[in-house]
Amino acid sequence: MTGYNTYIFVGLAMATFDVSQHYQPYPKQRMAHAARVDELFYGGAKGGGKSFFLLWAAFAHCMKWGQDAHVVLFRRQYDELKNTLILEAKNLWPTHMDICRYVGNEHEFRFKNGALCQFRHLHKRDDADQHFGRQYTLICIDELTHLPSEEWYTTLLGSVRSPKNDRIFPRCLSASNPRGVGHGWVQRRFCVGENYEQEPMVPFEVNGSTRMFIPANVYDNKALMENDPEYVNRLEQMSEARRQAYLYGDWDVFENQAFPEFSDDIHVCESFDIPPSWLVIRVIDWGYTSSPFYIGWLAKDPETFTTYLFDEWYGATKGPQGGTSPMEISVADVAQGILDRQKGRGFPRPRTTVGDTSMWRREHVDQNSCIADLFMRHGIRPMKGADKHREPRKQMYHELMRISEDTGEPRFQ
Repeated sequence: MTGYNTYIFVGLAMATFDVSQHYQPYPKQRMAHAARVDELFYGGAKGGGKSFFLLWAAFAHCMKWGQDAHVVLFRRQYDELKNTLILEAKNLWPTHMDICRYVGNEHEFRFKNGALCQFRHLHKRDDADQHFGRQYTLICIDELTHLPSEEWYTTLLGSVRSPKNDRIFPRCLSASNPRGVGHGWVQRRFCVGENYEQEPMVPFEVNGSTRMFIPANVYDNKALMENDPEYVNRLEQMSEARRQAYLYGDWDVFENQAFPEFSDDIHVCESFDIPPSWLVIRVIDWGYTSSPFYIGWLAKDPETFTTYLFDEWYGATKGPQGGTSPMEISVADVAQGILDRQKGRGFPRPRTTVGDTSMWRREHVDQNSCIADLFMRHGIRPMKGADKHREPRKQMYHELMRISEDTGEPRFQ
């Protein structure tokens, strides 16, 4: 098989499979399939057909090279693999035609021509290390920015080789949306620029290895635009930063964020009841006329030392012209709202409340009292002031949000 012929003939029985019924690559995808580079990064925005590109690239490789083909597709979590790539491959690939079959307990497709396509997760650094020294003629990585370290990626690159057939060009294909713990290193490695539509889309060489970035977004994906015309409208409803990133592929839009490594997929978990034995604290960042107040509840797991932000109250209202404005309510009402919230939701009693240092300034109320005094007077006690030094605190949260090499999880969610 060369390229994407409409019909693929397999085995002595000459069974036919009409690929075009399932996949008609649009120009950006065709360019990606044809690119002869060691490392290809495709997509960079939502709706660009990233998963389809990886799946059909893997399928074509297996069909073309038969017993000499050993393909592996990665995602960060196994559940992500099961619900995306594996599910789509089982639905799209011709398992009913004796061309390939899925072996569930091994998480792999075995092709009649001898090719092997495996699906693996990269939850921890050890998972990447286990593949070092193996031989893969094609590696595909979906959602590359979910990998916290470039070292995980380069470890996998050491396994890209074709010892049995010198006609095979072994390579690594990857795809991703912007944002995620690996956003920064992926952007640097593939020179993902700010002006999405004017990317040169030409290979470049680094230390003897060729790389290429091919940007694609929902507007390139005509099939999605026709089948789900509301998809663009849903992306338009996102915040400005996310809209620029996910709709247009602007990778620099998160550059000035305090925590650019934050990822919904990694740092947000399913809700659960906080055990009463866990340490719980409240935090207050006070605001009134110039900025909204913020109340957060955090709990720490005594076994894993992971800190969970499990509830928030943001004191803002929507303005008539969009945006938000502070809720101008009294300290007494905020304090009562905190107590009511805790009682109504069954929170464990916080051991203490940490407030920003401005709450202890006497000039905010009078010379004999302050905002912190008022909160304690209305039942929010004990209270203590936060550390005045912002940079060490910020650095601590960067460390907590980093993926642990041992567990594959952050220590702040």
